Amino acid sequence: MDASITLTGGPRCKMDLLKKTLKETDIFIPSYEEAAYLAQRSDIYGIIEEFRKFPLRILYPGIRVTDTTGAGDCFMGGFLCFYLQGWNLEKAGCFASAVSAYRIAKKGASTGMPDFQMVLDYVEKQGRLLTS
Repeated sequence: MDASITLTGGPRCKMDLLKKTLKETDIFIPSYEEAAYLAQRSDIYGIIEEFRKFPLRILYPGIRVTDTTGAGDCFMGGFLCFYLQGWNLEKAGCFASAVSAYRIAKKGASTGMPDFQMVLDYVEKQGRLLTS
């Protein structure tokens, strides 16, 4: 789902409009700016807490953000890579989140790109197994 913040009304109005949809959403990928605006919070943990009210599946708190350039592209590439191998949506989303997490920890659009095994190892360290 794309959370456009160009709707009329204030952030609370927009969040109220999204609540019903978010209750049925598995994958929600707002930018930091969109999430902060909708949650009316600027701290990442506060934003996460606001969105925990909904059954969204994948959160990776604690990642040091250096540069978000290309993070969405990395997420989509990682998602498609894993999903097209026949894995389910939850595992594909988890893999994609890990690829994006690697990306945002480095400066520049293409630096810090992990290979497939690096991502699997990272996810395992987070307590998840994707290939079992």
